Amino acid sequence: MDDFCKFGLERVAVKSNWFDDHDSMYKRMGKEEGFSFYLQLFRFRIHSVMDDPTLSYNTHLFKFTIGEMLPFVRVNQKRRGRYKDVVNHLQVMKEIGILEFYDIDIESLTGNKSEKDVLIKCKAVDAVKVENGRYMDKFIMIPLKVVDIVYGAGYTSKTLAMWVFMFKFGNNPRSAYFVKRDLAKKSLGIGNDTLRSLYVNLNKLGLAATTENRNDNGSVRYHHTVNKLEKRDDLVRFHEIHRREIDKFIEGKGENEESPTYKIL
Repeated sequence: MDDFCKFGLERVAVKSNWFDDHDSMYKRMGKEEGFSFYLQLFRFRIHSVMDDPTLSYNTHLFKFTIGEMLPFVRVNQKRRGRYKDVVNHLQVMKEIGILEFYDIDIESLTGNKSEKDVLIKCKAVDAVKVENGRYMDKFIMIPLKVVDIVYGAGYTSKTLAMWVFMFKFGNNPRSAYFVKRDLAKKSLGIGNDTLRSLYVNLNKLGLAATTENRNDNGSVRYHHTVNKLEKRDDLVRFHEIHRREIDKFIEGKGENEESPTYKIL
């Protein structure tokens, strides 16, 4: 099971505009739980060989049973996952044009336990467009190991989505930037308290190092250095380099309700 469920790619490109506005693809797919479900599909990606290696890398075909996908839905959320959750996610993704299905009428499924062995074959149809080895859409490149880092530490899909959203604004060599609070809240559909707690989570994991800057009018602006996970030992190295900023930010925010333990993974 463990070997079978490793991700089929090291990294996947998703369209940057998925996170753009109030009617974004991110919100239409079910916000953080739907987006996490999409990333979990890459555990079941079928390798394809094409003349253009970039096109091959960005053509995503998936094959799995509903029962095989269920464990990866359960970890996405705090409530207990059900077979119906898997089916609902698949049906939504067909409706909004993210997935295309083969040899099955996905709308006919009900999510009953009796359907756990139903085989699903589908393709990502809203993937980043590639022509002649070039990406034609603005994209965010996500290292899929971040999924296991976040869930392995006991955090939920909100923390994962926050890190990916920060990536949208991190297209610079230093990986350091500001995220406007109102933009983050609007794009992710969260409030101030949740936003702050997610920043704490990412600092605890070593996926970001955050400092606070207070403006003359008393408002707070957060400055983030983001860990892009480009090398195997990035978590340890990032903690070593940014330990002072991380400790100061976490101590200033107090304990976090979702996971109060601060540890290096």
